[in-house]
Amino acid sequence: MGDVFIGSEAVAHGRLTKSDLRRHRAIFRDVYVRKLHQPSLRDRTAGAWLWSHRRAVVAGIAASALHGAQWVDADVPIELMAQTPGHNRPRGA
Repeated sequence: MGDVFIGSEAVAHGRLTKSDLRRHRAIFRDVYVRKLHQPSLRDRTAGAWLWSHRRAVVAGIAASALHGAQWVDADVPIELMAQTPGHNRPRGA
């Protein structure tokens, strides 16, 4: 299992049980990493994209980092472009 994953999918596919999720922490709603893992910018970007139900496009500085830009701080906001009405911006994005 990757470092960033959707908890409900992992449980539905039998990769984890609901009690196994206790060893993980949510970085976005229903998006998890291992509890002791410090999420990188790439992890947070992947998590934000997963939070969007894989519908959004990563934009801005986070996108430039994914394409190899150097000297990008790990705590930059993750910008997503999406046409998903009714979604509110998650905390930390």
